[in-house]
Amino acid sequence: MKTGGILRIRTSTDETHVNVSFSDTGGGIPPENISRIFEPYFTTKASGTGLELLIVRRIVRAHGGEVVLESAPGRGLTLTIRLPRADSRVRFLEQGTRP
Repeated sequence: MKTGGILRIRTSTDETHVNVSFSDTGGGIPPENISRIFEPYFTTKASGTGLELLIVRRIVRAHGGEVVLESAPGRGLTLTIRLPRADSRVRFLEQGTRP
Protein backbone atom coordinates (compact mmCIF):
# COMPACT_ATOMS: atom_id res chain seq x y z
CA MET A 1 0.00 0.00 0.00
CA LYS A 2 1.97 2.95 -1.29
CA THR A 3 -0.07 5.66 0.41
CA GLY A 4 -0.93 3.83 3.59
CA GLY A 5 -4.12 1.99 4.26
CA ILE A 6 -5.50 -0.80 6.40
CA LEU A 7 -4.22 -4.37 6.54
CA ARG A 8 -6.53 -6.95 8.06
CA ILE A 9 -5.48 -10.47 9.00
CA ARG A 10 -8.26 -12.96 9.60
CA THR A 11 -8.30 -16.63 10.45
CA SER A 12 -11.09 -19.13 10.06
CA THR A 13 -11.67 -22.85 9.85
CA ASP A 14 -14.17 -25.11 8.23
CA GLU A 15 -14.51 -28.88 8.27
CA THR A 16 -11.53 -29.41 5.96
CA HIS A 17 -9.29 -26.32 6.03
CA VAL A 18 -7.65 -23.65 8.16
CA ASN A 19 -7.66 -20.28 6.39
CA VAL A 20 -5.49 -17.22 6.92
CA SER A 21 -6.53 -14.15 4.92
CA PHE A 22 -4.60 -10.94 4.42
CA SER A 23 -6.74 -8.07 3.09
CA ASP A 24 -5.63 -4.54 2.35
CA THR A 25 -7.19 -1.31 1.16
CA GLY A 26 -4.42 -0.62 -1.37
CA GLY A 27 -4.71 -0.35 -5.12
CA GLY A 28 -5.16 -4.05 -5.82
CA ILE A 29 -3.54 -5.81 -8.77
CA PRO A 30 -4.46 -4.76 -12.31
CA PRO A 31 -6.22 -7.50 -14.32
CA GLU A 32 -3.32 -7.72 -16.80
CA ASN A 33 -0.92 -8.62 -13.95
CA ILE A 34 -3.08 -11.01 -11.91
CA SER A 35 -2.30 -14.00 -14.16
CA ARG A 36 1.45 -13.32 -13.87
CA ILE A 37 1.66 -12.76 -10.13
CA PHE A 38 3.16 -16.21 -9.41
CA GLU A 39 5.65 -16.15 -12.30
CA PRO A 40 9.31 -16.20 -11.25
CA TYR A 41 10.91 -12.75 -11.30
CA PHE A 42 7.70 -10.92 -12.18
CA THR A 43 7.50 -7.63 -10.32
CA THR A 44 6.13 -4.16 -10.91
CA LYS A 45 8.34 -2.63 -8.22
CA ALA A 46 11.73 -0.99 -8.53
CA SER A 47 13.17 -3.32 -5.89
CA GLY A 48 12.48 -6.90 -4.96
CA THR A 49 13.10 -10.20 -6.68
CA GLY A 50 9.64 -11.16 -7.85
CA LEU A 51 10.04 -14.50 -6.07
CA GLU A 52 8.12 -13.83 -2.85
CA LEU A 53 4.66 -15.10 -3.82
CA LEU A 54 6.13 -17.96 -5.83
CA ILE A 55 7.99 -19.16 -2.72
CA VAL A 56 4.89 -18.75 -0.54
CA ARG A 57 2.79 -20.78 -2.99
CA ARG A 58 5.40 -23.57 -3.18
CA ILE A 59 5.58 -23.86 0.62
CA VAL A 60 1.78 -23.87 0.95
CA ARG A 61 1.41 -26.48 -1.82
CA ALA A 62 4.08 -28.66 -0.21
CA HIS A 63 1.76 -28.82 2.81
CA GLY A 64 -1.27 -29.73 0.68
CA GLY A 65 -2.73 -26.22 0.64
CA GLU A 66 -3.48 -23.49 -1.84
CA VAL A 67 -3.10 -19.73 -2.20
CA VAL A 68 -6.11 -17.77 -3.43
CA LEU A 69 -5.90 -14.16 -4.66
CA GLU A 70 -8.87 -11.83 -4.99
CA SER A 71 -8.18 -8.36 -6.34
CA ALA A 72 -10.43 -5.36 -6.74
CA PRO A 73 -8.36 -2.76 -8.63
CA GLY A 74 -8.56 0.55 -6.81
CA ARG A 75 -10.08 -1.05 -3.70
CA GLY A 76 -7.63 -3.66 -2.46
CA LEU A 77 -6.47 -7.23 -2.43
CA THR A 78 -7.16 -10.35 -0.39
CA LEU A 79 -4.66 -13.19 -0.28
CA THR A 80 -5.91 -16.33 1.44
CA ILE A 81 -3.76 -19.28 2.46
CA ARG A 82 -5.83 -22.46 2.80
CA LEU A 83 -4.21 -25.37 4.60
CA PRO A 84 -5.86 -28.75 5.12
CA ARG A 85 -6.73 -29.66 8.68
CA ALA A 86 -5.67 -33.25 8.05
CA ASP A 87 -2.08 -33.98 7.11
CA SER A 88 -1.93 -34.08 3.32
CA ARG A 89 1.60 -32.92 2.67
CA VAL A 90 3.29 -33.91 -0.54
CA ARG A 91 5.25 -37.07 0.08
CA PHE A 92 8.51 -37.53 -1.73
CA LEU A 93 9.85 -40.97 -2.51
CA GLU A 94 12.55 -42.07 -0.18
CA GLN A 95 15.97 -42.59 -1.64
CA GLY A 96 16.51 -46.24 -2.47
CA THR A 97 19.47 -48.21 -1.32
CA ARG A 98 21.96 -49.67 -3.75
CA PRO A 99 23.41 -53.13 -3.28
